[in-house]
Amino acid sequence: MLDGLRLDPQWMQRKLDALGGPGPLVADYEKLVTDRQSLHGLIGRTLRLTTGILARDERQLLPQLHGRLLACPDPAAPAFLDRARQLIKPPALLTQRLGLTPPGAETARLEGHTGRVSALSVLPDGRLASGSDDNTIRIWDSKTDAETARIEGCDHTVQALAALPDGRLVSGAFDGTVRLWDPKSGVVTARLEGHTGWVRSLAVLRDGRLASGSDDKTIRLWDSTSGKEITRLEVDAAVRCLCTLPATDGQGCRLVAGDALGCLHWLEFIE
Repeated sequence: MLDGLRLDPQWMQRKLDALGGPGPLVADYEKLVTDRQSLHGLIGRTLRLTTGILARDERQLLPQLHGRLLACPDPAAPAFLDRARQLIKPPALLTQRLGLTPPGAETARLEGHTGRVSALSVLPDGRLASGSDDNTIRIWDSKTDAETARIEGCDHTVQALAALPDGRLVSGAFDGTVRLWDPKSGVVTARLEGHTGWVRSLAVLRDGRLASGSDDKTIRLWDSTSGKEITRLEVDAAVRCLCTLPATDGQGCRLVAGDALGCLHWLEFIE
């Protein structure tokens, strides 16, 4: 009976309307459907892919299913799509050919930013942080795709993000500042100043110290507790990316920086 309900577009629409959001409907398929290539599985993956759309407009459930499952090879798909089409209330727009992303390699789409997404970082608790040209940082539940928090105190484009071991979030911005945030309250706990150009990249060392790279052609190392700059190195071009690697002796870590001239800089910290 449950399998039959999960192939009933009318039941799907009623459940979505009654619960006021796609989360419970998506969970029905993710928890109970094991064959991801079956029609049940493809419907569930389509729901996951369109979570943001359905959260904004529940009326798009059936048109989205119709448009994204047009090429579904399951023998039961034509009857399901025909039933969905019959239930669509006019006025509505339907795709006649497969043009929307079908369920496949892209498993989810987190929507909400109104500008370019320019930075991502995973928090210690597994949630995802994203930074954007819309001057916001948003926190997402990576299991449900739901936006769980939003930081709107950014004055400029958020160009880089990193997570500290203590749970704080670090952002680098257009104005050259590095800011430390409490992701629960959205409050700035510290502002690290010194860069004179865009802060394009951030990396957290194993001991919790923070490295930042900027268009001012410097790499700076910060004490994330005191907020003080520990040291800096000037290179020949804007620093666009940073990452850490284990040290050759197995103790600590090395820092690698990539610059706008196409060079990689391998750095070690001498104390």
